[in-house]
Amino acid sequence: MKRGSWSTGYCGNRSERLKAHMKNQAKFDMLDDARAQDDPEVGGDYYGLPWPCWGSPAVRHPGTPVALQHNLHVMDGGGTFRPRFGHRT
Repeated sequence: MKRGSWSTGYCGNRSERLKAHMKNQAKFDMLDDARAQDDPEVGGDYYGLPWPCWGSPAVRHPGTPVALQHNLHVMDGGGTFRPRFGHRT
């Protein structure tokens, strides 16, 4: 089932990463942007790895918490994937 959802952006949110989020909940700034800072295990991730979360776990895509974040690079959680999903351009 996991492999079948890769094309829709569910390939980077592995159970090991989500377990690390639960173990390191105190490292996430839930009042500002729900992102962890300066931690080797979860640093840079958004809490819960929101969809879409691209690539293999080695790529360490942080997840995309907001639908339209043109100011951020895709590998930092930005992009326009959600509003364009399923639409032809």
